Amino acid sequence: MHVCTKCSEQKPNSEFSKNNTRKTGYNSYCKSCHKEYVAKHYQENKETYLEKADNWKTANPQKRKDVANKYARSNPEKQRNNHLKREYGITLEEFNKKVLLQENKCVICGTVFKNIKDACMDHCHESKKVRDVLCRTCNSGLGHFKDSIQNLKSAIQYLIKHQS
Repeated sequence: MHVCTKCSEQKPNSEFSKNNTRKTGYNSYCKSCHKEYVAKHYQENKETYLEKADNWKTANPQKRKDVANKYARSNPEKQRNNHLKREYGITLEEFNKKVLLQENKCVICGTVFKNIKDACMDHCHESKKVRDVLCRTCNSGLGHFKDSIQNLKSAIQYLIKHQS
């Protein structure tokens, strides 16, 4: 057990990050207080952080590229899961279940997904609610029409007018 010097709460050692430079072997702030401190410090010094990041990117283009490539190849499944959680609030497992329920097909055009990369999670941009899994073409199409029913109706009328 350890007492946080910020919130003064006694918490188990697992709630503190290890720090070998301190006598106790742990940081004096608990993880949640440290997270608050870092977030506040970042907001107060955002310009400095962004400037340092830009300078590093400019000075280290190859390192930046190597790190990005290594991460992308290291665990694409984990990367996809993190993306789905961050953007849509669902796990890769939930996404895969949706694909199976749709019989591995786009719900708009019926295209069979050749691989999981062909399947896109569609969502409402206003409510952020997830809808169904679409192929890239249909998902992009809805996006280009700004999810507007009126724009889609106009496009249908346009196609009917110019049918050959």
